[in-house]
Amino acid sequence: AESISVAAPDCNCPTIPVPTGQSKTICAGTPIPSLTISLQAGLQANWYNQPSGGTPFLTNSTTYTPLTAGTWYVESIDPATGCTSSLRLPISLIINPLPVVGISGLIEVCAGSDVTLSASGGGTYLWSNGQTTPTASNLSPGNYSVTITDGNGCSAVTNATITQPTPLTNNFVSSNPICFG
Repeated sequence: AESISVAAPDCNCPTIPVPTGQSKTICAGTPIPSLTISLQAGLQANWYNQPSGGTPFLTNSTTYTPLTAGTWYVESIDPATGCTSSLRLPISLIINPLPVVGISGLIEVCAGSDVTLSASGGGTYLWSNGQTTPTASNLSPGNYSVTITDGNGCSAVTNATITQPTPLTNNFVSSNPICFG
């Protein structure tokens, strides 16, 4: 006769609620925030690297500050009974890259010339002179910057300096005049 072994669920454990919390999204270069969860009173939280099984890497904590982007899993545990929530809450940290900003245009101009600079990188544009399009025009010599904000709310800045060369001067001095006649 063949025997089959089946593990019965622990019917002595009441339903333990899953923790609640929100994933966080930041821009690269922003300080990494703590991920925070909430629990029902009397419960504790264990943090895992996987959705089921494994050993917790952090116990009895409602916050975790990761070193990098990723997803972690939190379960509730009743310390009096050892009963745990049936599911683990996935909570993520997403780090969006900054937009790549490019700027082009003539950087050295002759006196009286107006310059147009063009920026690329997507999203919205804000030039240091208040213009809000990818192209800033009618610029005089000076320092300019453009801030580009992408669809994720991440911003990057680049600078350009428009210069005007020193005008050539004519300084002829004659020490031996030549006379004709």
